[in-house]
Amino acid sequence: MTKNVCSGFLCFIMLLALSVAPLFGQAESGTVVGAVSDQAGASVAGATVTVLNTGTGFARPLTTNEQGQFTANNFPPGQITITVEKAGFNKLVRSGILLTAADAITINLQLHVGDVQQSVEMSATAPLLEAQSAAVSNLVDIRQLAELPINTRQFTALTALASGAYVGSAGNLSGAVYGLRATNNFSVNGSQASNNSVLIDGMVNAGLWLNNNVMSPT
Repeated sequence: MTKNVCSGFLCFIMLLALSVAPLFGQAESGTVVGAVSDQAGASVAGATVTVLNTGTGFARPLTTNEQGQFTANNFPPGQITITVEKAGFNKLVRSGILLTAADAITINLQLHVGDVQQSVEMSATAPLLEAQSAAVSNLVDIRQLAELPINTRQFTALTALASGAYVGSAGNLSGAVYGLRATNNFSVNGSQASNNSVLIDGMVNAGLWLNNNVMSPT
């Protein structure tokens, strides 16, 4: 007779590997792409582009390629400002840009000949073009959180504002015992609730067994 024996540590690793649910189609960051040109429409290579999240202070410096293009992948969502600098041109500051999770926005910038010590400031007014991805994202801003009536007093109830979202089906987590967490249990466009990813202040907030939301602050 053969027995299968494993040490405590090995068993723990095996259980952990089996318990982590796969994640599909998640996005906790956005992408900013664009091109820098001069007033004549010629590409500006070697320009320094700084993408700044004004809420967190996180900044990423980039350099345009020979075609004047730049890309900021996996950038934290929020209000962002883009600064472009190049010798022989005025510094350009583009503010008022909103980047949400799963967004892939395109921002083309034009520099004016002049002193780099002088700056030209612009504020985004028209909707930005999203031609890089077919992903759909929704953002519930701080004003909605503060003013919308929520009788459950849980932010997850606002998930229902997103198109394709269905909230409160305990069956999504393969057990009616989890019905007590129905407001934390939602599917989007028919996906399983265990496919969701929930972060609070950048930290993963999910159980290792069912990958469901654990804490739900009021």
